[in-house]
Amino acid sequence: MTIRSTIMLLAVPLFLALALVNGTLLYLQERTELEHALREQALATAVAVAEFTREMTDPGKTLAQPNRREALEAALAHVEGLGALYLVEANRPALVLKSAGQEWDPTALARPSRPSVRTMAQDGAEGWVIGLAPAGEGRFVAARFSRAPIAEHLRLIRRDVVLIALGLIALASALAIFVARRLTRELDLSRRALSGHVPDGEVRWRIREAQDLAGAVRLMDASGEDAELRATLVEARKARTRSLANALENARAVEFAPCACRTADAVIAMRACGAIPAGSFFAFADMEQGGAVVLGRCEDADPVDALAAACHVRRLIEASASQAELGRALDLAGQLYALSDLAVHEWRAPLAKGALQLVTLAQADEAERARVYLKAARGIGPDEWLASLDALLKPTGIFAVIGPPGSTDCGESGNEVRFDRKDSGEAADIEHFTH
Repeated sequence: MTIRSTIMLLAVPLFLALALVNGTLLYLQERTELEHALREQALATAVAVAEFTREMTDPGKTLAQPNRREALEAALAHVEGLGALYLVEANRPALVLKSAGQEWDPTALARPSRPSVRTMAQDGAEGWVIGLAPAGEGRFVAARFSRAPIAEHLRLIRRDVVLIALGLIALASALAIFVARRLTRELDLSRRALSGHVPDGEVRWRIREAQDLAGAVRLMDASGEDAELRATLVEARKARTRSLANALENARAVEFAPCACRTADAVIAMRACGAIPAGSFFAFADMEQGGAVVLGRCEDADPVDALAAACHVRRLIEASASQAELGRALDLAGQLYALSDLAVHEWRAPLAKGALQLVTLAQADEAERARVYLKAARGIGPDEWLASLDALLKPTGIFAVIGPPGSTDCGESGNEVRFDRKDSGEAADIEHFTH
C-alpha cells in the first residue's frame, strides 16, 4: 500500500461522513420546519375565513354578491399553495370558496370543535394538509394545501447533499494526492541523502519531521556500523588469543568455581587457588550424620582429558550418600582414572562450635601458612575465610574449610550451595574439548 492510497483511505471516508452527517441534519431540520409552516398556514387560512363568514346568515347568497366575491378572491390570491377552500354545512352541499384542481368531498370530514389540522394521504402524490375551523352553528371551513412543494424542496436538498459529498470526495482526493507527493518527495530526498547521492549541505528540507527521520536513520546506520566494527575487533582479538591454555583456564573457572555448601549440621567452603594442574578437583558428599570432603588430582598427559576426568570424579563423589557409596565411588574413580594426592576428610555431626576444620591439597609450606592463618583469623565463616586467604596470601592449591552452622551468618536450615563464578574474560572454545 502506497502513501497516496493510505492517505486517501483515511481522508475520503472522513470527508464523506462529514458531508453525509451534516446533510442528514439539514434535511431533517428543513423537513420539520416546512411541515410546521404548512400546518400553520393551513390553520391560519381556515380560521381567517371562518371568522369572515361566521356572522353571515346565508353565506351562499352573501358571497354571491359581486363585491363580496371579488374581495374574497383577491384575499385568497395572496395565500400561496392553497389548493381548495370549502365552507361545509350540515345537510347542505359544500360551498366552494376556491375550487380544487382534483376532486375532493369535504363533507366526509367531521365538524371540529376547535381549529385543528389534519394530514391526508393520496395515492401517487405527496398528500394534503387540511386546516379546519368552526364557522358558526353547524358550519366549518376546510382549507386544503398540497404537500408537493415540500417534497420538491426536499428533493432539491437531497440533490445538493449528494453534489456536496461528491465535491468533498474530489477535494479530499486532491488533498491526499498533494500531501502524498510532498511526503514522497521528502522520503526520496532522505533516501538520496542517506545513500550519499546528495551532499548534506545541498539537501533542502521542507518538512522538519522528515529531516528528523533522516537524522535518526543516519544515527542508526552509524550505530550499526560501529557495532559491526566492534564485533570484528573482538573476533580478531579472540583469534589472536585463542589457545588451548585459555580454553582450559576458562573451563576450570566455570566447572570448579569457589563454592559454599550448607547443610543442617555443617558449612563447607571449597576453593581452588592459584595455577594448579588441569585435573585438580574438589567435591563434597552429603552423608547421613555428617559428610566428606575429597580433594584430589587426575593425572593425564592430555590436560583436556584430565579436566574431563576431574569433572566426572566430582560427580561420582557428590552422588554418594553414605560411607559405603563414597568408598565404591572412589574405587571406581581409581579404576577409571589415575588419581594422585587424594585427600579424604570425613566428619560426624555435630561439629564443635567455633572450630573450623581445614583440608588442603598443596605444598607443605602453603598448607602450613594456611593453618597459621586459620588460627589467626577466628570468628569468620568458612566461605569468608577462604576468600580472605586467596586475596591476602595468594596460595597455590586446593583448600576446604568445614565449620558448624553458627560459624556463618546464614540463618536458614536445609541444604544451600553457592558458587562464586567470576567473569574471567572470553568463554572456552568448544573445539578444544573432546568430552
